[in-house]
Amino acid sequence: MFNPVAWFIARKYLFSKKSHSVINLISIISIIAVAIPAAAMIIVLSVSNGFGDFIKRLNDTFDPNIKVEAVGGAYFEQNSPIVEQIRSLSNVAGVTQYIEGECIITSNGKSGFVALRGVDSLYTENFEIEGAVISGRYNKFNLLMGAGVAYSLNYTLGLSGEVSLYTASRSSSTVFGVSRHFNSDKISVSGIFALDIANDSKYVIASLGFCQNLFSSQDKVSAIAVRVDDLANLEKVVGSISAILPEGFVVKDRYQQRELDYAIVKQENLIIIIMLIFVTLIASLTMVGVMVMMMIEKREQLYVIGVLGGDEGLKKNIFRYQSLMMTLIGGIVGIVIGCGFCLLQQHFGFIKIGSTTSLLDTYPMLLNGYDVLIAFVAIVVIGYVIALITTSAMVSKKGSKKS
Repeated sequence: MFNPVAWFIARKYLFSKKSHSVINLISIISIIAVAIPAAAMIIVLSVSNGFGDFIKRLNDTFDPNIKVEAVGGAYFEQNSPIVEQIRSLSNVAGVTQYIEGECIITSNGKSGFVALRGVDSLYTENFEIEGAVISGRYNKFNLLMGAGVAYSLNYTLGLSGEVSLYTASRSSSTVFGVSRHFNSDKISVSGIFALDIANDSKYVIASLGFCQNLFSSQDKVSAIAVRVDDLANLEKVVGSISAILPEGFVVKDRYQQRELDYAIVKQENLIIIIMLIFVTLIASLTMVGVMVMMMIEKREQLYVIGVLGGDEGLKKNIFRYQSLMMTLIGGIVGIVIGCGFCLLQQHFGFIKIGSTTSLLDTYPMLLNGYDVLIAFVAIVVIGYVIALITTSAMVSKKGSKKS
């Protein structure tokens, strides 16, 4: 229960001039020791949020907001009635279809396995893939190659020429008595795109018709990609699509498509929070020394308070409140510094990554009110618990008699 008398005395003790300058110094150090972890928690969590948001934006460049596919990844009819039904739903901003499959790509005497995505004419209206092109340009008649794929093939745009693609034939045929088990074709490369290493080391993109021929799947697609007008309506649109889908189809939102990736990001944030709380706990131990020295300095006042009728509970609350005020001051200072630093980095980007190969010039930061709340609550709770333990052990010893 809050004790206004104890709060008043604690405030007088905290802001009054101490008789020993070393106590003033240690008090300042304790406040700084609380402020630094608070600022660090805000900054580190904001950096983590920034990179997480950057990954989401990269995924949105390549992964649909909502993906509709057949169970088991089977191909299904292009321009099926499902497409028009989805396109007519509210909050749906765009719909495109694509086909995807594994193939072998060869160039410069080197080869590797890639995922080939065949896209229709509406693809660039729903995916910002053109913004990810780092060399050349996107051309629907040619191949767009991931940067990681280009590196593995030692491919140089404009010098290496056409690439060959091979894929397993769905219906083996016989030509002059020789069985053909592979389809193959050549295609020119018009551009190279860079996203995250998982995508640009795996994917190449070509036109839907080219890929349908290569996969021997004319008029077939493997997925319907849906773009929503606002991500806040994502769950609503998923529910609407699920209601009209026939048996044999599944719908996945942006998170379900990359469940492992988002689960890892959440675990990383949890680990960061735990580590920073531990650092805060260690830093807050300086409060123990301050409380002990304060009790020693104020032992005469504690004796007088006892003579005037103040019990042990009042004496303990005085120093608990004093510790809480110091923690609050340190926490607020740290949070202001941390938030200020993050906002400056968000708007001006003065801390550079310093890598010419990175997709980012500066460290991304995304300030989140939830993180600020976590930092503040963690610091206050830790500071108060330490004060609770310290005062419970020391007040009775230092305030029981006048020395």
